[in-house]
Amino acid sequence: MTPLELSGRIRTPGIGRSDAAAPAARLRPDARTTLVDLGERTALIGALMFSISANVASQRWLNLAIIGNDVIVVLFVLMRRRARLISRSPLDWALAFGASLGVLLMRPGGVPLIGAAWVMALAVPGWLISLAAKLSLNRAFGIVAANRGVQARGAYAIVRHPMYLGYFLNHTAYLLLNPRLLNLAVWLAVCACQAGRILREEKLLLADPAYQAYAARVRRRILPGLL
Repeated sequence: MTPLELSGRIRTPGIGRSDAAAPAARLRPDARTTLVDLGERTALIGALMFSISANVASQRWLNLAIIGNDVIVVLFVLMRRRARLISRSPLDWALAFGASLGVLLMRPGGVPLIGAAWVMALAVPGWLISLAAKLSLNRAFGIVAANRGVQARGAYAIVRHPMYLGYFLNHTAYLLLNPRLLNLAVWLAVCACQAGRILREEKLLLADPAYQAYAARVRRRILPGLL
């Protein structure tokens, strides 16, 4: 996730609340936005249940440990604040779901390329980074780009897209534990979706002066000092 876009209530250190945006904070979601929000939640729950079922049948406990991160994703989505506006762009939805839930499309199988210790060396940092990002967003968390409030604290004070790094580590751990051609194809698609997602989100976010100031201060998107 990113610090989501164009908020009526801006929580950016050193910037404060935008008076011009204050009326937007009092807006309520319309019926269509509520319906889209419900559809997103339903799709997430369905994909998660399907993935859990397949991985329980595999009897590889590490698979379940890895997708535990996606269980947390769904829990945060269910607890989040209702959005005043959700993107209805099909491309935004495709990129968001492909990037965030790619591991749920992967399936167990194949001979693991790395041992359990190396799997956990990738997965545990992935969990911790993702959890830190989710806690930073709190109830402003979502999958598809939506107006739930600009956040620039916690993990987002270090890089602009910390949650994506956590997802990458978890997806890579699952691929190496289950090296199938299907999983490789999904992994590559997820990486492409993630790159496109970042570009689409930042194009929108940078239209907001508050986010421009935030991006000027926090220059790295994924890795501190590198990327």
